[in-house]
Parts: sequence; structure tokens; C-alpha cells
Amino acid sequence: LLLDEPLSNLDANLREEMQFEIRRIQCEVGITTLMVTHDQAEALSISDRVVVMEAGRVTQIDAPYKLYEHPRTRFISDFVGKANLLTGDFDQLGAPQVRFAPGNGELTLSLRPEKIDLVAPGSGRLQGKILDSYFFGSQWLYRINTEIGELTVVRRNDGSAPLGCGAAVGLDWESSLLRVLAADEVHP
Repeated sequence: LLLDEPLSNLDANLREEMQFEIRRIQCEVGITTLMVTHDQAEALSISDRVVVMEAGRVTQIDAPYKLYEHPRTRFISDFVGKANLLTGDFDQLGAPQVRFAPGNGELTLSLRPEKIDLVAPGSGRLQGKILDSYFFGSQWLYRINTEIGELTVVRRNDGSAPLGCGAAVGLDWESSLLRVLAADEVHP
């Protein structure tokens, strides 16, 4: 089955319902489907494998989860979902770490916004101030100014009031969530 942007003219609710329906039909019938789409959420939710192309060439083929969690390049990291791109180095044990000092590190690291925890000011790896907050129903998106630049953080809507502009926050993450991006594919 060949599909070219089949859901592009549908409203958001119908589009989501049709994603579920296409996936159900694929599973029920067992039909191979090739679908072209520019909608990353659509590609990730319907596919068993995703092919990302940049400038007419294939840059990564992977299962949706692996593509999202382990992007190979800066382009893929930024194209498939949101990503904070950070400068880094290797620590003494060979693990990637964010460089907090000014200057260029040898690595470009990707850290997804939902992988960052907002913690009490004065704690965590990094300190920041809220620049903006955006409400998406199930989650909040925060833009935060830090010593290493502006970071985007996504926080689950737990029913509590949003953090206000100018609020001080700490930011923390598990080191294992940093992804090293291929050096030869990094664009200035």
C-alpha cells in the first residue's frame, strides 16, 4: 500500500483517529505500507521503521523508538521531535557530559526536553530562569535561560499551577540520556 501525505488535509482529531485506523488495518491485514509524510508524530505512531532523508539522501533507518531515542545526527535529533543541542566532552570514565564552561567542546550532545527534570533552585546540574511557558493540555513547555544558553523543557501537566516567567529553577537529568551526535554530520 503506497500512501503520500494521506492525512494532511484532516483536522487534528480526525487525523489522530485515522492514524490509529491505518495502524489497525496494517496489523489486521498484514499489508506492507510505504507512507510519505512530513509529520514526525504521524510517522512515529504508525510505523515499524522510519526513514529520515536530508537533502535527498537517507540519513537513518530505524524503529521509531530507536530513531527518537538514538538519533545519529544533529539534523535527525532536531527534525524528529524537539531537542536541546549542547556542547560537551567525555569525562574520565568516557561518558559524555555537558560542558558548562565557555568555549567549544569536542562533542555535540542531544538532550530531549522531556528528559530534563525541573528541581528546586540551587539544586540540580544547572540553574535557570523561566523565560516563557506554553500550555498544551497534557504538558507544559518551558523556555529557560541558563548559563549554557536557552533550553526547552517539557513537563507533564500534573494539575499544579505553571511556573511563572522569571521563576528560578534547577535543571537536572540522567547522564545516560545524553546522546552523542555524529561529528561528521554536525552543521554550524
